[in-house]
Amino acid sequence: MPVLEVLSSSSNSHSSSNYGWKIAILMILTLIFAGLSGYALGKLFVFGKFLGMAAWIAFLIFLVLFQIFFILETLFARGLRFWSIFLETIGFALAFYVSRNGFKIVPMVLFWSLGVWLILLLCVWVGAWLMRRRKDDLLRLRWNEITKRGLVMFLIGVNLFICLEWMGGVIGQMDSLFSVKTIDFVLKPSTPIMRNYFGENFDWNMMVDEFIRNLVTAQTEKIFEAQKDKLSIFPTSYIEQQKKALIEQNSKALKEQMSGIVGFNLTGTESLNLVAYQFLFNKYRAADIKVKQLIILIVAALMFIFLRVLAGIINLITRWIGWLVYELMIVSGFAAISTSSRTKEDLILF
Repeated sequence: MPVLEVLSSSSNSHSSSNYGWKIAILMILTLIFAGLSGYALGKLFVFGKFLGMAAWIAFLIFLVLFQIFFILETLFARGLRFWSIFLETIGFALAFYVSRNGFKIVPMVLFWSLGVWLILLLCVWVGAWLMRRRKDDLLRLRWNEITKRGLVMFLIGVNLFICLEWMGGVIGQMDSLFSVKTIDFVLKPSTPIMRNYFGENFDWNMMVDEFIRNLVTAQTEKIFEAQKDKLSIFPTSYIEQQKKALIEQNSKALKEQMSGIVGFNLTGTESLNLVAYQFLFNKYRAADIKVKQLIILIVAALMFIFLRVLAGIINLITRWIGWLVYELMIVSGFAAISTSSRTKEDLILF
């Protein structure tokens, strides 16, 4: 059965020599971007930055590049090159570990990370095998047809790596599930929705007193506006005085009501995100250990679902950019498509 190789003929010594350094370039680039994407992912876990940009942006950029050169190496290589996949995945995992934990060796964390890496290795290897098998089955090589299924498996491996590493960190320190930064990360996307209910000035960083006053003032204005005709017989100064008194009264009542809900006294100088964090953290800390484990599993499952949706977008971007790089390799003469029989196409580096 014809296979996808960098060279169409091993008898050509010139082609054989070119194969060596060209496939080495693809492997080195894959290793570099694997390490960079793993390091950026580690920074994302500790809410840091990488190369002057947000860690999640850096991670997505380098992950796409990692996938592109991994695909090219897989398709042009002679054989599946398990050892190469081994090096690239371990480079990704080691860079992540160092970025997240530094050079500290924590036995339990290292053991967990080793198991997670093995899952990543398996998924990436299966993805490479699927791409090569699909390439061997096609008479006319089509980039999307070759890469689609294998890339899905690759991204499943990355998704599992992220979710399991997150679970490992949280299970080791269960109370670390909630932090101010974590709550901020979750709450910020809801800001536009909250503004529909609490006004355009709503922000999770605003103080409790400011939030209560804005809410009560808006409600009081609506009440007085609805009674405008009946109140027209009273002087404006009297109406304003009544508004002010009603706002003060309702603000105090609402603060007491909110204090009862969250379970601690509010002074009014706390920010809303801090109140949300303290409320959730108190509820979580008081929960049974089995409930905590269930919450962690639910959050991990939701995280995996979200990442699978995101992976679909990344898959499309990777295949589109990868196709451009693939075509440039063919046009520039770095690689070529050969015909090993009357109908079967193959890829070569020469």
